[in-house]
Amino acid sequence: MDGMAVINIKNVLQIICPALLSLLAAIVAIYINKLRRRVQENNGIAALEVFDRIVDQVVRALNQTVVKRIKRRITGSMVANDIDYVKNKAIESVHSVLEDKTKKDIKYIVKDLDSYIDTAIESKVKEQKDK
Repeated sequence: MDGMAVINIKNVLQIICPALLSLLAAIVAIYINKLRRRVQENNGIAALEVFDRIVDQVVRALNQTVVKRIKRRITGSMVANDIDYVKNKAIESVHSVLEDKTKKDIKYIVKDLDSYIDTAIESKVKEQKDK
């Protein structure tokens, strides 16, 4: 009888051990994925902070140079073509300054980077006008 008990325990362990290892591997994989998402979110948030500073600097720089020059040239107000030119220049500047990794991190959070840049620029322009 004792020999049968040892064989049965051995059989049970042979069945249970692989199942437990598989379960443990699944739990570890879930935890790693959660950590990976958290890191990506943190990178995205940090990238958005960098992005905000870049957009602010670009809008200020264009306001100091291009916008003031255009306003002086056309008696104090800008026409649609001038506004489009300055906006496109701002978008190009932001794209050129952003590193690929920063763009990737921002896209993880906002998905549509171009729309986000466009909206951020308009927001910064309004913010600076209101000052």
